[in-house]
Amino acid sequence: MAIVRRSRRGITNSVEPYWMRVFRWTIEEQWREEAACKGQPIDLFFPPSSLKNDHPLILEAKAICHRCPVSKQCLEASDGQFGIWGGKTQSERRNDA
Repeated sequence: MAIVRRSRRGITNSVEPYWMRVFRWTIEEQWREEAACKGQPIDLFFPPSSLKNDHPLILEAKAICHRCPVSKQCLEASDGQFGIWGGKTQSERRNDA
């Protein structure tokens, strides 16, 4: 996203300053502060891909997700990434698409 600036020569486009990108990301990602998984072992949400969806580790991660107040935002943020996001594994998200 570029910022439009006015100068003596008219309107010019410039590259968005780094601090504005960081600020925008911070605002957009604030939901992470409310996530139920915050403080949980990260390995729980990124299990080996060889595990089946009914494996106890995956079920434990999903249980945390299901009580999470921001699971919808988490699922939207997954963007095809590996791991459990918003209570769904990568294969479940792929099947939903």
